[in-house]
Amino acid sequence: MEGKLVLPEAIEVTLVSLSKKVSQNDTLCFCLHLFAKNKIVNQIDYKWGGYDYIIKPIFSKGNILYLPNEFIKAYEYSMPSMEYRGLENCFSFIEITMMSVNEIQQEIDYVENNGFSGSMSNLYSMTEKEYKKTLNNAKNGEFITDIHRIRIRDIWDSNIIKLYNLPLLS
Repeated sequence: MEGKLVLPEAIEVTLVSLSKKVSQNDTLCFCLHLFAKNKIVNQIDYKWGGYDYIIKPIFSKGNILYLPNEFIKAYEYSMPSMEYRGLENCFSFIEITMMSVNEIQQEIDYVENNGFSGSMSNLYSMTEKEYKKTLNNAKNGEFITDIHRIRIRDIWDSNIIKLYNLPLLS
């Protein structure tokens, strides 16, 4: 995990299911985890902060998850600068997972309790109502449980397009 993060031009994940076909109208929710090199120490209770970039949800269209690096950069700019270091301060090791049904529900609850901020609206190019509808209609529960989850782990140390296959459990 020592290397410097270099964002690829884009990432594309092809979702492969042997038993259930992913329809082109289906949406699945994913999470991209970028690990921070410099954790922030909370000066009050002297605990390490968990200020990794956990970018979620990322929505797939059908069996393809496509993510240009502009989305990741836009996410970085939407974060409070006092709590997060720049992406250049992340390790090159990354992880991509499909969100669990519980994580999706937590996101819905968060938006219902805290609202849908302007930065999120700009990032996702949708209204709060559309955002919650997309989350509610996600098909993640048909492919994973909270216990069994397949992860993509990789090293991002060059800007080449990253292509992955992700087997889905159903």
